[in-house]
Amino acid sequence: MVNDVPDLEDLSAAIIIPVRNGAEYLSACLESVLKQDYELNRITVSIYDDGSTEPEVQNVINDFKQLMEAVGIEYHTNGHPSALAPRGVGGARNEAIQACQSTYLIFMDADDVMRTDRVSRQMKTLVEAGPNTIVGGNFDRIPEDATPRYRDYHKRLGSSHLELFNHAFRDAPVAMPTIACSRDAWLNVNGFEEGVGVPEDLHFIYSHLRKGGQLTKTCGEPVIRYRYHPQMTSFSLDRRELLQVRARAFEDLVLDAQWKASTFMIWGAGRDGRAFFRSLSPEGKQRVRAFVDVDLKKIGTRCHGLEVLPVSGLLSPFVTCVALDRTNGAFERNLERTGFLLGTDFYYIS
Repeated sequence: MVNDVPDLEDLSAAIIIPVRNGAEYLSACLESVLKQDYELNRITVSIYDDGSTEPEVQNVINDFKQLMEAVGIEYHTNGHPSALAPRGVGGARNEAIQACQSTYLIFMDADDVMRTDRVSRQMKTLVEAGPNTIVGGNFDRIPEDATPRYRDYHKRLGSSHLELFNHAFRDAPVAMPTIACSRDAWLNVNGFEEGVGVPEDLHFIYSHLRKGGQLTKTCGEPVIRYRYHPQMTSFSLDRRELLQVRARAFEDLVLDAQWKASTFMIWGAGRDGRAFFRSLSPEGKQRVRAFVDVDLKKIGTRCHGLEVLPVSGLLSPFVTCVALDRTNGAFERNLERTGFLLGTDFYYIS
């Protein structure tokens, strides 16, 4: 708990919603705002329509204006933007934030649904954590059986900054639609990276970490129902670019900041290990000393010019490029037997 914690009853929250098409989901998203148990006259909704081509989107946005304002919610939209060139999700979020004045920002996507206590719970976490902290949360899926490994992985992660940081290079350690932060945290990284097809969530979190920012979670029950469907923006992101963003963050935050002059090993000489090596900078590649693997067909060969060793030759520090929860626990048991410590001796990449 920080000193001089402000009174929660005096604080306003802006719900930031980027929109591009998906009119069939938007009503449920906005209805979930109206159902919040937080004082509604302390909620602002700021929507930026990033050039939707579906006229129904503006119909839904306009229909909710009167409903929102009738209960005291301040409501910002950017009019009829169909002629605008899309700026990407990051640009839409930046515009929505700039259109409002709230000290605290709560992010959601236009196809997701908030739990009724999301704002009140995350505002409490934000106030307790302080302005230099990004807050995430757990989520359920719509439909319920979508991506169970991804959902359960996030549920297993605790709320400590250290645990979230230790998992930060596998993927975003907090899912973007669950994130809340202070306006100061957003300003501190000069906002979201803009552009169509840009992984703005990863850039935002890694920029925050590079500036010394903290991570935490509102643990326990989910804060949103996170929709999974074929038109999700994440499906348009290039896998190679995502890995390159993660690799650069790893180099900055671990390789240079923690391991310094050390060379390191890559556990996994398969597709993921090779892809990670290719994503490193020239300087990062020079610091890889060897690959290790359990596959007898790979051991003794060379990968990107480097020797592939058996796991018995593993030395600290290293990264693992083997997917978790995919080998019936065999990889995890092998890793545990080494005695090496996550966050000190190694980090997960896949």
